[in-house]
Amino acid sequence: MGAVILAVDLGKTLCRASLGRHRAQGPGAPGLAAPGGVRAAEAAILTVTREFGAADEVIVGAPGALAAPDAARALADALLVTATRAARGGDQ
Repeated sequence: MGAVILAVDLGKTLCRASLGRHRAQGPGAPGLAAPGGVRAAEAAILTVTREFGAADEVIVGAPGALAAPDAARALADALLVTATRAARGGDQ
């Protein structure tokens, strides 16, 4: 079987996610460049993906990523930390 990919479409209005046959959506987040944008984006993504299983790869489309590459990198780092903690079974 191929890699299991989590795809996230994070918008300002909605956040949609897909993992295999599973789909979920919830509220979006302001652009990454907005004050608190990275935290809001991370929260929106975690909210819609909390019932999903593990993924081999994560792809996120987020408003403001091109205009604020440092914020996009910060979001990627935050999601990686969360995924690493989950893989270890909690906060470690």
